[in-house]
Amino acid sequence: MGVFVFCGICPFREIGDKNTFFAFCKGLEVLMDNRFTKKRIANMLAYDWIKMIAVVLGIVFVWILAFTIGAPRASEGQVFGVYYYVGNNSFAYKKAADELADELIYTEKIFSYDILDYTSRVITNDHYGELMMTSISVSEGDIMITVDSEAGLKNNDSEVRKMLDGYGDVFYDYDRLIVDAKAYCIGNGFVTENSDGSYLLNENKISDYFAMRMVKDPRYRDKNGERYNQGVKDEIERIKSVWNNAIILEDCLLNHPEIRFNYTRYSQSILASPDDYKDEEYHSFTEKTYGINLGKLVGGEVTVTSEYYVPLKEGEEVSSLTADGIIMLVYDFKEAQPDLQFETLTAVNYFIGRYSNFLTTDHIALIK
Repeated sequence: MGVFVFCGICPFREIGDKNTFFAFCKGLEVLMDNRFTKKRIANMLAYDWIKMIAVVLGIVFVWILAFTIGAPRASEGQVFGVYYYVGNNSFAYKKAADELADELIYTEKIFSYDILDYTSRVITNDHYGELMMTSISVSEGDIMITVDSEAGLKNNDSEVRKMLDGYGDVFYDYDRLIVDAKAYCIGNGFVTENSDGSYLLNENKISDYFAMRMVKDPRYRDKNGERYNQGVKDEIERIKSVWNNAIILEDCLLNHPEIRFNYTRYSQSILASPDDYKDEEYHSFTEKTYGINLGKLVGGEVTVTSEYYVPLKEGEEVSSLTADGIIMLVYDFKEAQPDLQFETLTAVNYFIGRYSNFLTTDHIALIK
């Protein structure tokens, strides 16, 4: 009589020969023996090492990809943008835009704790329109250094005037920048005025605002942690810096009006192409302070011409080197970065303090 064997490989197969049956069972035993032995490990390493490496690399790649996608990204305001618009190489610089940005953030550390990175760009007249539209579309940029060159003025082709005629909507009038910074501090209740005309920080308001502002920031998830407590202190210092820098710059512009670069938008375009700018809309603008003339800054530890200057004309001596007409503009992206827009005040005052002795810190409105 035959023997019936139930097996996952050959169910209910009839095996008539006993020897065949035992041989079959032995085969099953071998198949089911999944123990690790030295011989098996050696064979695996000899023939499957490429597969093993591929699997490890695949795991590492997936991990890096997941980390990159899931990692927090700096917002528009947390990336400080430094732009140079040199036009037809109408001003020279010894410090590249990226070098300046790196120095401001990582060496001098002039900004608040919430500035995490920088972007920089040097713009010439080649494709400058496309580059500006790209940066505007992503609210990229905080300060721009450009020039009101003598040659440009003669030909109605000044770089800074060309920029303001074309893109003046995205640049601050300095007086409005100061007004907006003070309104940000007072309107949110961060700063209150005392009866004697001095001002005081409301640290409770700032702490509550910090909790709301950082609710999605992974740096401050643990509200009971040391990092969070330090973050609140840093936020208080940030608000104090916004207020004080606004007061200091306001006082500086009042006492040194010569550093103002004032301009009425479209003035140059109207002179250059009057037929193209007949419409009333081009004649309705008023003069505003759109920039700081770095060339008017004197008395600082560093001279402007050691870092920025108008190139010498043929036959001119080095003694004729000037920075007069090199202008610093400030971008207005307040809608995109309502809290960090006013880091630009820190940058402006840094430049004024570096190249001049015009800044004072004894104003009654300053918060100590």
